[in-house]
Amino acid sequence: MLLQPRAVYRRQRKPKWRYVIPVILLAILLVYVAGSLLWPNETEKPVVKTICEFNAQQSREKTSASYTPTTQISDYFVYGETLNIFNSNYVLGKKDLFIGKTVILINLCDGLERVYMLESTVDGQIPMEDIEEGFYEVYVMINLQRHRVLSEEIFRDSFTTIRRNGSFSYIDVIADRFLLENDTEGDPTMDKNYLFFHVHTAQQDDEDIYDIVIDPGHLHRDLGYTDFGYRVNDVIEANEMLRMAALLKSEFEQYGLKVRLTREGDEIVNTYNLEGRLHRAYLSNAKYYIELQAVGAGNSNVTGMQVVYSSFASTRLPSAIFRYLIDNTNLKSTGIRGTGSIPGVVPSGRSDGFDGRMVIRESGGIALSAGNYSQKARDENYSFAGESRLGMHTVTIEYMYITHAPSVVQWNSQIENYARVTAEGYANYLGLQRLP
Repeated sequence: MLLQPRAVYRRQRKPKWRYVIPVILLAILLVYVAGSLLWPNETEKPVVKTICEFNAQQSREKTSASYTPTTQISDYFVYGETLNIFNSNYVLGKKDLFIGKTVILINLCDGLERVYMLESTVDGQIPMEDIEEGFYEVYVMINLQRHRVLSEEIFRDSFTTIRRNGSFSYIDVIADRFLLENDTEGDPTMDKNYLFFHVHTAQQDDEDIYDIVIDPGHLHRDLGYTDFGYRVNDVIEANEMLRMAALLKSEFEQYGLKVRLTREGDEIVNTYNLEGRLHRAYLSNAKYYIELQAVGAGNSNVTGMQVVYSSFASTRLPSAIFRYLIDNTNLKSTGIRGTGSIPGVVPSGRSDGFDGRMVIRESGGIALSAGNYSQKARDENYSFAGESRLGMHTVTIEYMYITHAPSVVQWNSQIENYARVTAEGYANYLGLQRLP
């Protein structure tokens, strides 16, 4: 007889839910925290845009007003540190409605006003270095009435001043009815694209932004051969201009400026086209351009120095540099005045309505219609210069007649002094202080 095994019954235990539930909840929480750390939510909160130190509501109240009467801005550019605005599309030499009018900038941050007369010269409108930090409405006086300036098109652009006291200012030029919005899908901030200038100091230095370009003349192949300039009186002009460029760079750096040379050492650099001198200058974002030259004459007794500038600019900068050199060195004026009124301060002669001086014209961006003078200019310069709203304020300093032997002797003994005084002249004009 086979014995059947006896069944063994085990007692079933009921789960203690007062312990299980907290454990489950804790596990869920741990999984959530771990997931948040390992796979963070990439959805960012919308940026709340404000102006000045106002909160969002105050910022909207300051900017959302509707204005009448209004006037239109159709064009703008910077020449050196001068911001120019125009009612019509800019045409070199053509007078615009805004010329001769008064522009009024009202700082929404503190309510203070700044007033400027809009001159016809490309360096005669709004001096950017004079505008303090703030967020400005822009008005133009027409028929004794303030007209709020607006644009048909939305645009945002930004320019900088040169470095002063270790920093430079950004000037944002803005016409955007969606000013405080994060996109253009909803309601706009304003009913029209009113013009504003936002002026603020750079929080950190930008190494890609230069202040001054110095262009030592010659050592190029613009005409198919290597141009060394004059070789006379035991000197080569290209080498002497490079000597001066290096000295000037060192002097300007004593004022905290960032300086770029268009050529260094034995480098041969053409004037036009990509990687040429002008292209390098535009890439630098510099505001001022100094071309260094000497001149010669068949008569070895002809002597003197002069400063040449754009015929579409004022005499203020070139006169200041010329006068400072004459007063503080042994340099003498050539006595040439061209169409100008000051002997030795010579406006560029014009050719077909353009500045005839190539470097002065082609470094000026839209302001001087760069890249438009000839087919060569259109082919080689227009791509980087023809539509540039940042034109460099350029002067050509012709320090001596290199064919005059006593001037060469004087040059060799005084070149360091000439460089120091040239930089001082610029510093005085631009309001710069030498670094301690």
